[in-house]
Amino acid sequence: LAGWLLLGLLGGLMALTRFQDGPLLAIALLDLPRARWRVLLLLPGILLGFAPQLATDLYLFGSWLPVRPAGQDLTPLPGHYWEVLFSSWHGLFTWSPILLAAVAGIKLLPDRRLKAAFAYSLLVETLINGAAPDWWGGFAFGMRRFLDLTPFFVLGLAAVATRLPSRVTWSASSLLGAWNLPLIANFTYIIRTDPDPAYLGLVPGQPPPLPSLPPLSPPAAVVRALALCRLLATPLPPP
Repeated sequence: LAGWLLLGLLGGLMALTRFQDGPLLAIALLDLPRARWRVLLLLPGILLGFAPQLATDLYLFGSWLPVRPAGQDLTPLPGHYWEVLFSSWHGLFTWSPILLAAVAGIKLLPDRRLKAAFAYSLLVETLINGAAPDWWGGFAFGMRRFLDLTPFFVLGLAAVATRLPSRVTWSASSLLGAWNLPLIANFTYIIRTDPDPAYLGLVPGQPPPLPSLPPLSPPAAVVRALALCRLLATPLPPP
């Protein structure tokens, strides 16, 4: 019983960060035949987790319902559903093509409920994110608003990797990494703006920022040094 309450609480807290995460709680209904009445315990957990937002909206806007900023209302029809997936303007699969393999890998999983959960989650996220007026997600790398689907993507990639020879897996991973690493530098040093870079700004724009890749390494080195020093209980190296 406590597990269902906790699940509802976590769902409410997720919705505090991104409201499109709230509908993902419906995945729990896939367990309805076994859970029976216990699934109702999600509701008090959700209310408890989302209560701070409800109180804030009531105080600021005089409404218990979540309120979007002026001019930011969702417009489901027509929506930008294709764009959030394949546009050059931060499209999910355009900026992270490895996720296409992840989606294909979900089909290889034996659990039907897991497949249904992913299909539902991807559909809901696409519909909500595509209905937002700022569907591209602002100045950020890739389609950041699909980040909550990462566990599904990991499972899908793992399913693909276990069915391919290791040589193929490593080669494909290296190839896809060779796309994303320069794209990070391209985004940081060449694109540097919010408007759509267009496909020609992504593909031909990959080689020019390659000399800029080394400056990207110091932040990673700092994080690595901090983690190792904490783990090994040793002092930080001198700057």
